[in-house]
Amino acid sequence: AWRVTININQGKLASDPLPIPVGSNISRMDISLDGKKMIFVRQEIKEKLWRIPLSIARSNSFSGAELLMSNLGATENIEVSSDGAGLVVETLFGGIRTLMLKSLMDSTETVLYREQPAFAPSWSADGRWIAFDAGGGNNADIWRISANGGPAKKIIENPGADWMPTYSPDGNYLCFLSNRSGQFELWIKNLVSGEISQITNSPAVKSRGFWSHDSKKLAYIQKPNRICIFDFASRKAEEFVYLPNWQSGNDTVHKLVWKEDDSSLYFFTFLAMQERWGNALIEISLENKRQRIVFRSQKEMTLSHMTFSIFKGDIYFLTHETMDDIWLAEGLQ
Repeated sequence: AWRVTININQGKLASDPLPIPVGSNISRMDISLDGKKMIFVRQEIKEKLWRIPLSIARSNSFSGAELLMSNLGATENIEVSSDGAGLVVETLFGGIRTLMLKSLMDSTETVLYREQPAFAPSWSADGRWIAFDAGGGNNADIWRISANGGPAKKIIENPGADWMPTYSPDGNYLCFLSNRSGQFELWIKNLVSGEISQITNSPAVKSRGFWSHDSKKLAYIQKPNRICIFDFASRKAEEFVYLPNWQSGNDTVHKLVWKEDDSSLYFFTFLAMQERWGNALIEISLENKRQRIVFRSQKEMTLSHMTFSIFKGDIYFLTHETMDDIWLAEGLQ
């Protein structure tokens, strides 16, 4: 919040703007008649990270959900290690995009990286490394850091933007989104030879690449709300499905997850159809493109945008709670 003196007669500013140190997410302000007090509303969104077996989620009952983490904020990515022993979470911590590790063995939580804003973490197949992008915007490069901590090392750099790395499950490749060709496309780096090559050719690519468990296919999202699949055997990318029925705005699907047997894809989207209002997890069959709702928002749990992960029959997901508090600031000059 800021304040400035106004010359009412001249209709001009009579002072420079001065900050009022009341924090962020402020709304509905009012100043007392003597100008020394301000009442305002501060909004806070608190996120929680949960785990629940898909078998329970399909019954739309959250009674069996296990709380893993609390007091998260603006979380964008949740990724489970290949052995299921830990999570890496990209979240806002102390005002900085931070990578945090959550042990699923002893429940410890560790700040892994926050030297600069970090985005889109991905576990290596052997669980030793976590790749991510950092640097921001067109200056972003791909980094990696040991899952045990220590200094991060830049592993892919380019004058443009390199974003959203994902390790292949077989450990041979790293896929990333880059505009080094003049438009955003998916590229892969061969981790054995070091060779980097472009695999898509469309101006509408808008997501990272999501590997099938056998490392033979990459699913990705293409505007507007099209899911495409790149097949390494044919070296071709084809549109798999267009999702007009799930649209609410221009950007509703953010992440894809392959089913364990690679027969289906999961994604979160927003439902706005009669009584089916709210965020929902959808499963779509690769064989017949049939879609079904796996689970959706309930009164007791509001699913938080589209951040989720699935590992060996369990879904990891976020809920959010919005809280409005009324505050009074005194001593204004």
